[in-house]
Amino acid sequence: MKKILYAAVGMLLLFASSSCRKDIGYFPPQNPLTSEFQVVEYHQAVFDGFDTVVVFPFRKKFDPSGRTVVEIDGSYDYPIGESFFKWYGYREMAISTKGRMIYLIDKKNLKNGGPDTLLTVTLNAKDRPESTLADSTWFPPGGFGNFNVRETFSYKDNRLVAVTRQRINNGYYAGSSPETDSLQYDQYGDLVSFNLNSYQYDYSHPVKQQYYCVGWQNDHEGFQYLEYLGYFPEVTNPPYLMTGWNFFEEAFKVTNPQFDSRGKLISYDNGGYGHTTITWK
Repeated sequence: MKKILYAAVGMLLLFASSSCRKDIGYFPPQNPLTSEFQVVEYHQAVFDGFDTVVVFPFRKKFDPSGRTVVEIDGSYDYPIGESFFKWYGYREMAISTKGRMIYLIDKKNLKNGGPDTLLTVTLNAKDRPESTLADSTWFPPGGFGNFNVRETFSYKDNRLVAVTRQRINNGYYAGSSPETDSLQYDQYGDLVSFNLNSYQYDYSHPVKQQYYCVGWQNDHEGFQYLEYLGYFPEVTNPPYLMTGWNFFEEAFKVTNPQFDSRGKLISYDNGGYGHTTITWK
């Protein structure tokens, strides 16, 4: 009887430990701007060879101590042509923090002397993003509009479960009603759908540490840059190896994953963006 009881308890503990392994994503209790788990550069080769001379999608720069992120260069992932990407998608930004506020500041001051804050981020009491306000200069003219965008973030069990966006009247555009996109996860904590994107995984291949930033996130500018900065690890670092993603009827395979000696994902091939390399801090 005791053996049966011990076996039952052992199976229960094993199930609990496996099911909760990364149930809310890997979110170390550290500030993402100073975390030792940061991705310094995430580079997708889709624009390599074009006359862009930009980083896609992002690269971080640190203070003299090498600990704190103070700049980030990169772009929103608009599905637009190479020439538009160069002039409208790419930004070089300084990062300023004050209390629970974070500001991404346009280093080149594209407004020709006007306000240079491109994105304002408000953190909640748990230091997770509560809301963002993206300035209209993020958005290419002609077809993309000219408006500010406010986003708010909802959580359950410390996991991001919804993003609500609203186009704000800034004197050029009349604004819009709020729209909410939900994030769906599988039983292990892998993100499986968000904003018309869906994701597939190899459940026989758990991964210690990885980073994905795939899928077009139009109208989610605040979300995407917070993703770059490391504020949504439950999204970017799923428990299992990603094998592909879909956007509408387009399907992209994620293949040839490579890992370093510490078990961190350092590269893979993405059918939509070519070869992807990941540089860790």
